[in-house]
Amino acid sequence: LTITGDLTADTASFSDLVTKTLIANSATVSGTLVTQSIMSDPNLDYGFEINASGSATFQDLLAKNLNLSEGVLEGNDTFRDVVTFSSAQTQNRVETNWTKQPTTINLTPTFETTAWITDLDESGFTIHLSPAPKASKQVYWLAIF
Repeated sequence: LTITGDLTADTASFSDLVTKTLIANSATVSGTLVTQSIMSDPNLDYGFEINASGSATFQDLLAKNLNLSEGVLEGNDTFRDVVTFSSAQTQNRVETNWTKQPTTINLTPTFETTAWITDLDESGFTIHLSPAPKASKQVYWLAIF
């Protein structure tokens, strides 16, 4: 599918959209926009934008950049979650089922401590804390690929 002008629709749905030119200008959807498997060549600069005033769902979106200027970026527990450490616990293994190893793991403890990871691979990583919590506490994590 190649759109060289603008796309305006009440509802739009795309499945397995693999193309070198997705949208040259913009796509505006006033209802619901659902996409699956949108892929663009990361070596090219597209400059297109997709606007949805209703809801927008993107699955398998592979593009050069994603610019989120309003709202929030929501995700599932495949790339972010929370781990609970019990009192005096200094490490906890996070098990995952990734297809590749992330480049970065961001850790946010809910108490004053130093946190780091080891053993990072496709199956997960280990979170270490020093000092250990004195009561049950959480560490939030976010994986960036």
